[in-house]
Amino acid sequence: ESFKLFQGRILDEYDKMVDEFGLTLMDGTQLVKEQQKHVRNIVKRVLRGWEGLPNPNMPPKEQSKAKAKARNSGGEA
Repeated sequence: ESFKLFQGRILDEYDKMVDEFGLTLMDGTQLVKEQQKHVRNIVKRVLRGWEGLPNPNMPPKEQSKAKAKARNSGGEA
């Protein structure tokens, strides 16, 4: 009985974290293949337009004015 109470409290805390940290709920009853598709789509959206971290061993890239302007205005070049 005490384990069920503990489990319920843990679930309540995770539910609070969803809103607080903007977490995405996953349906654990889905097939793994479907869950993977969902995760990959989320990650793809988050990483869209990301060019990666600069390589400290390479000289800095010249940034085009169009890209700099778009980045500063919140748009894309």
